[in-house]
Amino acid sequence: MHVYFLKSATFFLYSKFLWLETRSQYLSEKLNYIDAASFLNSLPEGSLTYVVGDQRSYYYNKPVLVTPAFSQNPLALWANEAASPEDLNQQLKARGITHLLVNNSEFKRLDIAYHIFPFTLKGQANWDALRTREAKRIYRDNHCEVFLL
Repeated sequence: MHVYFLKSATFFLYSKFLWLETRSQYLSEKLNYIDAASFLNSLPEGSLTYVVGDQRSYYYNKPVLVTPAFSQNPLALWANEAASPEDLNQQLKARGITHLLVNNSEFKRLDIAYHIFPFTLKGQANWDALRTREAKRIYRDNHCEVFLL
């Protein structure tokens, strides 16, 4: 049994280099945000996306704002200080942000492990309402959502 897994792991390690797997297939298996990044790269010029819950930005070809996991995330501060979900939406737009990409898997993982989204009750309500009422969801996959502000 051990030999089978060793050989399988070796074979799959080189499957990309043997052209048995395309670049997009390989990246889709390794990066949970790659499909959302591809969608984001098709957005019109002049868009600015705030990436929520993920600090990786390598595969985006459009301007994005990311917050490293060990930095204070301004989204929680903005949501906590906003008077309403509408106010939060206007604050984001005033910063030039046109879209939000939310990596839900990473958002949950980072918040549980590092508590980087310290929402107050009002801030959580503002964030939830922004995603459900204020912003329009234009993309969704198993891990990510993209919203138009």
